[in-house]
Amino acid sequence: MAKILHVSHFHQIKPKTCCFSQISFKLTNGLIRNGHFVVQYPDRDLCRAFGFGHMNFWGKRKLQAHFLNYCRFFKPDALILGHVDTIETETLLQIRHEMPDLRILQRNVDWINVESENPTVVELGKHNVANINRRLPACDVTLITTADKTLLSQFKKDGHKVGFLPNPVDVSVENARCFEKEDLPYDVMFCAGKNSLRQFCGKDVKSEEIARAITQHVPGLHPLFAGLLGNPLLHANDYQDALSTAAMGLNLSRINDTYLYTSDRLAHIMGNGQLAFVDSRVGYQDIFSTDEMIFYTEPEEFYEKIAFYKTHPAERMKIAENGWEKYHRLFNERVIARYVTDLLFDTFHAEDYPWPTLI
Repeated sequence: MAKILHVSHFHQIKPKTCCFSQISFKLTNGLIRNGHFVVQYPDRDLCRAFGFGHMNFWGKRKLQAHFLNYCRFFKPDALILGHVDTIETETLLQIRHEMPDLRILQRNVDWINVESENPTVVELGKHNVANINRRLPACDVTLITTADKTLLSQFKKDGHKVGFLPNPVDVSVENARCFEKEDLPYDVMFCAGKNSLRQFCGKDVKSEEIARAITQHVPGLHPLFAGLLGNPLLHANDYQDALSTAAMGLNLSRINDTYLYTSDRLAHIMGNGQLAFVDSRVGYQDIFSTDEMIFYTEPEEFYEKIAFYKTHPAERMKIAENGWEKYHRLFNERVIARYVTDLLFDTFHAEDYPWPTLI
C-alpha cells in the first residue's frame, strides 16, 4: 500500500456551501479504506495562515517552502492535487527531482468548456483550463469530471494519462434512503442562487425562473427550492440534512450538454436515494437505464414527469432505489479511490471500470 499526500481545500478555516459532501473528503475516505496511508494537506488554509489571513504573495511564497519541506519529511509515494492553485509548478518539479519515483495526479471537478453564451461558464472554464495546463509538466495523470473526448484531448501529452473522473458517493456521507419513504416533507429539491444561469433543455435560464415555472406547471407541489423564490440558501450540515427530506432531486448544473459532465449534486441526489432528474443531453443513459434515472429533453416532458412521480410514489421509490443501488455500486468512494491509484501506479485495466475512462 502507498503513502499518499492529498492536497486540496478541506475548508477548515472557511467552511461554506456543501463543503462536507465534496469529493476531497470522500476520496480520502476511499483511499484509507483501501489500505493506504493518507495525509491531508489543506493548501488554501495554510496559505491564508502564512499570509496573515489572506492568500497573498507572502502566503504563497512561504507555502512553497513549507510544502517542499513537508514532502521531504513525509516522503509520499504519490501526490493527489485537487484544485491546487497555490502551489507552483516549479515547486512540484523540485519535489519530483528530489523524489524521482513520486507519482502525481491532478483532479478537477469543474467544467472545462470555454464556449458558451453564459459569461460565468466561459470565465471559469478558462480559469480551469489554464490551471490544469499549468500543472501538466509536473503530473502523470489528469482526471476531470467530464468524458467529452474533444475537451479532454487538449490535455493529452506523451506519457501523460487523461481521463474521466466520476463524482463519488460515500455511504458515510450520503446516508439517507429517501426511496424507503412514501411520504416526505418535500416532493422535489433544487438548490441554487436565484440569478445563476442553468442550462435547462438546451437554453440558459435563471434558476429562479426554472423554479417558478415548475410551481406553475405542477399544481400542489411541495418543493424545497433553497436560495430561490425567497427561500434562504442551505449550507454545510443544513444542506446535508435537507437531502433526506425530498423525494426527487433536480440535477441542474450550469452546463448540461457535455458528455457525462455534472456537478457533484448528482452524487448527493442519487447517493441519498432521491429520484434523479437528468437532462438527456448529458449522456448518462449510456450508464443508467430509465428504471434507474429520469431523463428529459423538453420542458413539457420535465414538468409532466415531476407531476407523475409526485402522484405515483411506488414508481418513484422503485426507480430511486434502483438508481441508488447502482450509483453506490459503480461510484462508491472505494471504487473511485482504486481507480485513482490504479492510474497512479500503472495497475489500471479499462475493463475493470464500466464507464468511460482514459481517452
